[in-house]
Amino acid sequence: MNDSSAITDPVTDSDNPTPKTMWHFVVRLGVFLMLFYGINCGIAWFVRPTLKRNLANKFHWVNHVDVDRLDYALVGSSRVEVMFDPAVIDSRLGTNGINLGVSGGGAADQYLLMRQFLKRNRPSVVLFQIDHLHLSDGFEYPFRDHVWLSYQDDPVVRETLTQRCGLLRTMLWRGVPFWPLMEFRSQYRFSVPADSGARWDRTAGYRANEQPRRHVEPEQREFRQLDYCVDYTRRTIEHAMGDHRRVILVRAPLHPNLRSSSGVDRSVETILRLSDQYGIPFWDDAWLFDDSESFTDNHHLTATAAERYSRLVADRLNATLRERL
Repeated sequence: MNDSSAITDPVTDSDNPTPKTMWHFVVRLGVFLMLFYGINCGIAWFVRPTLKRNLANKFHWVNHVDVDRLDYALVGSSRVEVMFDPAVIDSRLGTNGINLGVSGGGAADQYLLMRQFLKRNRPSVVLFQIDHLHLSDGFEYPFRDHVWLSYQDDPVVRETLTQRCGLLRTMLWRGVPFWPLMEFRSQYRFSVPADSGARWDRTAGYRANEQPRRHVEPEQREFRQLDYCVDYTRRTIEHAMGDHRRVILVRAPLHPNLRSSSGVDRSVETILRLSDQYGIPFWDDAWLFDDSESFTDNHHLTATAAERYSRLVADRLNATLRERL
């Protein structure tokens, strides 16, 4: 009589891999990972230097610009970029100036941009635009980590990346060089024309605001000043004041809607303290334009209004430049 319970399937070596077989698998996996890491690191080291050659990106343009003689530099966010036209100022004063305003540039960005710019340029006067947005990092993307990764050989840039992005994240970026290329692939251009910065060269960094005027509602955003923003602002001022350079703090025009917005004017207290601490002037032009037709939104003048404002800035700047002479 056959006992079916005694029947068993044959056991093969593949069902019970030996330690030797497992060791071969681990070795092959290790070789694959090493090749993957090495090849991708090689690609990253080849590609990464090309990223900062994209001078169509205003951050990279500012970091590379080199001008023989500069009378003044305009520093700040998009509120500088579209509201201060060096061509208008220079035509009135016979000067040579540059607009370093970058869209969405927060306090840490402005500090690093100032350091990079002053490595190659020596303007006589720096006009530094500060407001409630600057002191609260009130921007959609307040620190452009993907830009500064291209400059992390500079210890100050590396320190700032660590402060703003965390130690573990910055260690990952440095230890796995191809990781940022994957993480920020939508932010990078890998094929860059030779004249990518020609647009900024032609306008000395100014961008005419071509946005249409629209109805704007008052903002109800609460102003929350951030200590690190004030700290980076101090560092920016101190660096700008090197070589006995004259620094002027400016609060550029704001839409009349913002008069009733809580906190907008509270930033002035901090700006005045900075002005007193460093003994530098503060031009408060926030409510210079009281008509809504001069604005495309709550924070930016139209191109026509920016031309008028640039003429007013030129007249005041003229006195400062005469003092420098």
